Amino acid sequence: MMKQKASILLAPILAVAMTFGVAELSPKASAVTHVEVKEGDTLWGISEEYDHITVNHLLASNPHVDPYALQIGTDIKIELEPMPINHDQELVTYLIKPGDTLWSIAQHYERVTVQKLLHLNEGIDPYNLPVDMVLFIAVPEEPRMVYHTIQPGNTFYEIASAYDHVTVDDLRAANPNVNENELTIGSKIVIPLD
Repeated sequence: MMKQKASILLAPILAVAMTFGVAELSPKASAVTHVEVKEGDTLWGISEEYDHITVNHLLASNPHVDPYALQIGTDIKIELEPMPINHDQELVTYLIKPGDTLWSIAQHYERVTVQKLLHLNEGIDPYNLPVDMVLFIAVPEEPRMVYHTIQPGNTFYEIASAYDHVTVDDLRAANPNVNENELTIGSKIVIPLD
């Protein structure tokens, strides 16, 4: 595997996010990672390690590199795409345990990648994760909803009135394929709780 040194530029933005909430992160935040070329490496192989990075991206960021004669030890700069955190994500922390890798940690969360972890954690060395170090992870928030099983005589009005802050319009929006005038007993509808 390639040894990567991540020099992420998000510390000031992360501090703002922790103070004012995750939605305050700047969508213009960017990150840069450096990879040292090892024997057998190619630009294509390096680009495959990152989401949305192509050989052309690498060539644009590294005009000094000859793609046909990569020199072992050459520093390759990788400019990662901005990944803003928005209202649909929550910033959580993870305490690194023995044997953890960024890949294994990312597998525990839906839609979290190694690249996203590198973006949020300044200066982290993905090949040397200190035990008990705190890692920041942006995870998608799960929409809050429950399902209601249609009972005899149920109407959207009656169902909405049984749940706090749920209106008939909320039920219509959450169940666009359900005909409220022909509710099938035993079928389920979504009750949005947000």
